[in-house]
Amino acid sequence: SALCCAFGRSIAHSIYLMGVSAFDRFVQGIAAATPARRAVHVEVGANNGQWSRRAFGQLCGPAARRAADQQHLFIVFEPQPRYYEPLMAIVNASNNRSSHVGSSGGPCRMELLSAAAWTHDGTLVFSSNRDPRGAYVGAHKQRGQLGTSVVPAVDLGAYLRRVLRPEDLVFLKVDVEAGEFTL
Repeated sequence: SALCCAFGRSIAHSIYLMGVSAFDRFVQGIAAATPARRAVHVEVGANNGQWSRRAFGQLCGPAARRAADQQHLFIVFEPQPRYYEPLMAIVNASNNRSSHVGSSGGPCRMELLSAAAWTHDGTLVFSSNRDPRGAYVGAHKQRGQLGTSVVPAVDLGAYLRRVLRPEDLVFLKVDVEAGEFTL
């Protein structure tokens, strides 16, 4: 699999820095690189799902131009319970919009894993912060910490080995508040 990685403080900040035209060129590049392949977009630390919603809309929405056999699978990881319902709304709306095309749910699909992507299956202590974009792994005190909770964790490497195919084009976006290198 081809693999691209994007690390950043926040997706809103990254999109701001990239600019609208840079984001559009990036998405167009993905579409052009996958004419007869499946593109798998893995967003680890999705927060409110802004990036996946926008990319899904451009690659799979009504105005998207793609080959009939081009497929896109969006896999969204987010352990914060406060984002579960908004993310499920995005997932359901995205899958409903694309389900009319092709068979087996159409060429575009989005899935939500309400868990932390990590180095092992199990659970993690997760700290929430006053800034909802700033949650982090661990119980160590940081400025603005509101409390801790235990969240499910999924071994990202093992999960990807189960889901990916050798011919897939993979885009991995990781924004896990300083946990990127551990992951």
